[in-house]
Amino acid sequence: MLFLRPRPKLPYTPEKEAEWDLLWISYFKREAIQHLSLQKDTDVPLPADRDAMIDDARFFLGCDPSAITGKTVLEVGCGAGYLPKLVARHTRMFVGIDWSGLALLVANRTCPEQTVFLHPRERRAIRRWAGKVDSVVCRHFVIHQNMERMRGLLAFEAQMLTVGGRVYADFWLDNLAIHEGGGVFDALEDPAVPNAVFRFTDDQVSELAADSGLRIVEDYPRADKLRRFVTFERPG
Repeated sequence: MLFLRPRPKLPYTPEKEAEWDLLWISYFKREAIQHLSLQKDTDVPLPADRDAMIDDARFFLGCDPSAITGKTVLEVGCGAGYLPKLVARHTRMFVGIDWSGLALLVANRTCPEQTVFLHPRERRAIRRWAGKVDSVVCRHFVIHQNMERMRGLLAFEAQMLTVGGRVYADFWLDNLAIHEGGGVFDALEDPAVPNAVFRFTDDQVSELAADSGLRIVEDYPRADKLRRFVTFERPG
């Protein structure tokens, strides 16, 4: 019997499109850092190593520069192109996916070459990249996904990866010395709270890996940054 690998597909509800666009309008109004997405040129060198990449707030990525340089990189939740503005010129190709058409319009008009931006409804175009992605990078995105959403997200990303490709995920890590825990929920919850943050147990992270067919190759805690940077790999 022939078993076909599932086609990668992200959830999309057309009725919520306007909500995502309005959210991005609010981001541009209140977050000065997002104005970088509107600039047409930002030539920034990559930090020297993973810790430098994490410590530089502009990047805040739990991966070594070698995961980006000359690689095909995917970011789900790319927004208006903040991250590709900084790193795309170092990649072979940067693929960004977002649910806001407004954010993608900004990204398409302002980001450097070596980028392609796609909406979840563009399923055929997304499938063209299936099995071709070397690195999936996450920046302030995974922390807002509960168990159900993260399960679907990681399954999608696993289908996009080439053999040996990796997902660099930024899970929340409690540190009461610098954050009192407000607005942080268990990963099994689904509160009606905007921008809720979710904490995952070790068992839950292992379950995600098993369900997606990926393996955990590193779990790197940075309590000073309220993160545990987990690296998943697609085995051969």
